[in-house]
Amino acid sequence: MTKDKVAIIETDEGEVIPVPGGFRAARCPKPWEVPEAVREHFRRAHASLRRAQSNCLVIAVCSLSREEGVSYVTAKLACAAAEIEDSVFLLDANRYRPSQEYIFGFGTTSDSCLVSTETPNMIVCKTSWPSLSVVLPGDSAPGDYGPPAGLCRALTSMRSLAGMIFVDCEALRESSQVVQLASAVDGVLFVVEAERERREAIADAVAQLKRADIPVLGLIVNKQRRYLPAMLYRAL
Repeated sequence: MTKDKVAIIETDEGEVIPVPGGFRAARCPKPWEVPEAVREHFRRAHASLRRAQSNCLVIAVCSLSREEGVSYVTAKLACAAAEIEDSVFLLDANRYRPSQEYIFGFGTTSDSCLVSTETPNMIVCKTSWPSLSVVLPGDSAPGDYGPPAGLCRALTSMRSLAGMIFVDCEALRESSQVVQLASAVDGVLFVVEAERERREAIADAVAQLKRADIPVLGLIVNKQRRYLPAMLYRAL
């Protein structure tokens, strides 16, 4: 990620002026450049979460193993929420494999704008949608927000700023991070790659979350494979 902190200036007339050397905002965040059918799936997921709780939701998104698509799922959920919510934060909390910087294209293209916060080891990245912000580790502690207690405090303070917060978490087999965040999140969405994990392993992981008093809000099956032509699936 670029070390430069850049910002934007908004005039009284509402005109947005990039600081020289800054970045212009894109038409829509990159993760949302997907077919409409895919968008609709994530809109429905957001609607289900809102029906479950109308107040601010802090949602941890995790999986049992790495590379099950948690980061992409979290990004798309945040985009779906940002179509409705006044303020949505996406916090990349994966210390080992942070991905949101690359998914959104921050610092590598001309369609983003980084805005530093007063918190030294967090950077808020403003997307082209005013309601959607991505929070990344700061330069002083790359890939790390400090001890879990510090991340819990940060999530607690962010509640007053956002209508919904999504946390891109580490895999349960690699880290106990999700359990350590139990006091700061309202629930967990569990991502499972189709045909990868045994049913018993998934059940054990869900039981582990429940023992930590973390509500499991739902399970998202990712990377589903189709072995028949699409027309046959529609007929079925």
